[in-house]
Amino acid sequence: MYYNDVNPKAFQGKDNVLDIWAQFFIAPKLAENMTSKEINAVNQEHEKNVNSAAWRMMRLVKATIAPVEISQFGTGNLKTLGCLKTEKGSCVQVDHKVVEQLKKFWHEYYCVQRLFFVMAGPLEINKMIEMAEKSFSN
Repeated sequence: MYYNDVNPKAFQGKDNVLDIWAQFFIAPKLAENMTSKEINAVNQEHEKNVNSAAWRMMRLVKATIAPVEISQFGTGNLKTLGCLKTEKGSCVQVDHKVVEQLKKFWHEYYCVQRLFFVMAGPLEINKMIEMAEKSFSN
């Protein structure tokens, strides 16, 4: 699940944020330098959640249910996500195998029919539908 909160003015002009956001799903770059940035973001989220009572409760629930997809899903840290080298608590070198695994996973399991897109904002619903269809129709 991804969230993006932007100023409504960012939906206008040649650098339309919706077009940029759509490309993330249509043709992700999966570049090594971007992978390390994402690993750092996931690690920060993981560290933020470790002391959260709600997060710990969800971990407990997942640990007690049958081995289904949700029981296997979670966050990761720099080590579990394949970071080879860190500086000042951030990943600066990713295991190349991780990048290749990401690309393989995307090619094998990515299915546009499984995507759901939700957009909320101050614009009229018909205008938002038109914008989403234009950006995601590629």
